Amino acid sequence: MNGIEERQEVLLKIHSRIEDGQQVMEEQQELQGRLVEKEGITYLQYTEIQDEGLEIHNTLKIQGNQLQLIRHGAVRMNHLFRVDEETESFYLTPHGRMKLETKTKKVEFMGMKAGLSRLTLRYDLNLGGTKVGQVKLFIEIKEKG
Repeated sequence: MNGIEERQEVLLKIHSRIEDGQQVMEEQQELQGRLVEKEGITYLQYTEIQDEGLEIHNTLKIQGNQLQLIRHGAVRMNHLFRVDEETESFYLTPHGRMKLETKTKKVEFMGMKAGLSRLTLRYDLNLGGTKVGQVKLFIEIKEKG
């Protein structure tokens, strides 16, 4: 696929779960997005609308056992998740900047087959030096028909 870019409009079901040992917080969203394949790298792009109407543009860059999450808009971050490694970056919000540290347990992407794909990300999260818990993110990706 040298230099060739394949794009397709997709529907996303995003399920996130944060466990801190005592509490479980879960969130589910259904969004529209775009799946792009370019030079062996997969990009998943979508926009979230926060309760206050603020937009967050997300790009997930998936390559092998690593995933890079790039967010712009109401919050900003550029974080790399690499299996079995600890990584750090900064999470910027209108309220300030916080250090983001993760220990990635799993990055699994199953490419598009019969119009369906899945992405699973699991990691331990520390935010601003405080342990938040274990995060599980599951995204079901369907071709927009």
